[in-house]
Amino acid sequence: MNDDARDEILETAFDLFNRRGYRSVTTDEIARRRGISKRTLYQYFASKEDLADALVSRILERTHSKLDAAFSLQRDFPTTFGAILRVVSEAFSALSPIFLEDLERYTPAVFARITSFREQRMRGLSSLLRDAQAQGSVRPDVPAEVAVDFLIAAVQEIGRPEWLVRKG
Repeated sequence: MNDDARDEILETAFDLFNRRGYRSVTTDEIARRRGISKRTLYQYFASKEDLADALVSRILERTHSKLDAAFSLQRDFPTTFGAILRVVSEAFSALSPIFLEDLERYTPAVFARITSFREQRMRGLSSLLRDAQAQGSVRPDVPAEVAVDFLIAAVQEIGRPEWLVRKG
């Protein structure tokens, strides 16, 4: 199968899902917009949910790479932490609230991958925080795991579709 065609289908689906939500977009519309038949689309993706899952996988892979780069910065804690927060912020802003809301409601397994990814990646902040404590740039009496738990809770709440819709 042609990887370029697959990528083009994903780009088209992302554009439509992000503008109108998962529920409001049909595979017929994605195929028509891409200039292919629905049958061709199904050669690449078994279902609309499979398409959404592949799209989320692609987004998570890209975010994972960017987070790896941010985590590997050999700089002071505030600079590294700021780089990590920028990556997280960019990832949030790339997905519209309506798309996230529909994923949560209609494809809970796909949405669960997003929340799991957020938590797993943010757990890496514990070692970053402990290193900063050892270097003296963060107070040693701050429990790293508790601080990270607070941050994860904040990130998960901000990443919930209801919060995003409420805050615009």
